[in-house]
Amino acid sequence: MKMLMLKLRNAGLGILVTALLWVAADRSYAASVFCTPAAGYQANDIVTTRFIESYDVSAGVVYAWADGTLNVYNKDGSVIQALGVPGDSYTAGSNIFNSFVKVDPSGGSVWVGFTTNDGSGDDRIYQVDLGSQSWSQKATLIGNYDLEFYGGNSFVSGTNSTTFGAPNGIWLLDTSGGDGHDQIADIGGYSAGLGIDSVGNLFYATTGLVDDQFEADNKLISYSAAQVSSAIGALSLSLADAAVLAEIAVGGGGDSEVDAAGNVIFTANDYGTGTSYAAIWDGSTGYNQLVDGTGALGNWFTMIASEGDITSGGDFFLLDGAASWVEDPPDSGNWVQTRAYYGIAEISVPEPTSLALVGLGIAALRNRKRKGF
Repeated sequence: MKMLMLKLRNAGLGILVTALLWVAADRSYAASVFCTPAAGYQANDIVTTRFIESYDVSAGVVYAWADGTLNVYNKDGSVIQALGVPGDSYTAGSNIFNSFVKVDPSGGSVWVGFTTNDGSGDDRIYQVDLGSQSWSQKATLIGNYDLEFYGGNSFVSGTNSTTFGAPNGIWLLDTSGGDGHDQIADIGGYSAGLGIDSVGNLFYATTGLVDDQFEADNKLISYSAAQVSSAIGALSLSLADAAVLAEIAVGGGGDSEVDAAGNVIFTANDYGTGTSYAAIWDGSTGYNQLVDGTGALGNWFTMIASEGDITSGGDFFLLDGAASWVEDPPDSGNWVQTRAYYGIAEISVPEPTSLALVGLGIAALRNRKRKGF
């Protein structure tokens, strides 16, 4: 704001031009190639030069596992801090996949999850110290998918099973070394991301659930903080114990997130229609779509992150995975992947204060014209 206020004191058309450029500058990375925002929102792709598998955003910078290593990035893709890989070559194999990246509440470390596809169950969760850049294995949880912190605890979504198709659950992570993870909720379906609000309520958009007619039957659900607390060290909660916030009309959930103002947002994808979207719960029994996936490469929205109040000057971030294929040679039936894209879009509403200052610039310019200088 300081830069804009100084420029508003200067003369001529530069007042208005500088004001407009300053407000736009923070969103000027690249118009999104894979999503279209709802009216009033804008979407820009960030860290576009990297192949990102998972990420988190904190204090305006991006923490991401990208191109086989963990880094802290500016939104333009430049590296702020290189955090590397575990020291034992664990991630060097082709059967290792990154599941999540999460900055801890203190801001002093990043937690990173990995899964395998070789049936070994060696699915590790690491804590990376931002000061020393050291990696410490904190646990193994098979099929780990996402992690959230609350009240000094770490909660993880995943199967915790080597059985293919095992139902998803929510687990209180055991970091004592025994991997005796405590199941908080047995939800079923496939794994998706979870969100926890500032008082400990847990939110989850289900995926892979079907009704008696084998039709998709997914919902945005929540467990109260009291329910979560009561399940620690006791019988786990069931899907029936959850409050149903909204029926997900199309597809199944990818991730859930709660912003700083308590707004609940989620991503959803549908295999059959190719539909991907992000939506905000309306506080009643429905939701409003904020973003539609419209990329030429197709879409698959996964993890969400947010900063501030997304309805008033805040931002939320989407990770999209898509691939482009061509038939080579034509009509041969041989399809070749030509490009894979895993990128982040920043979705934002212009800050009211910024828009007001632009208006101030316009008013100042008009006033100078009336005075003849």
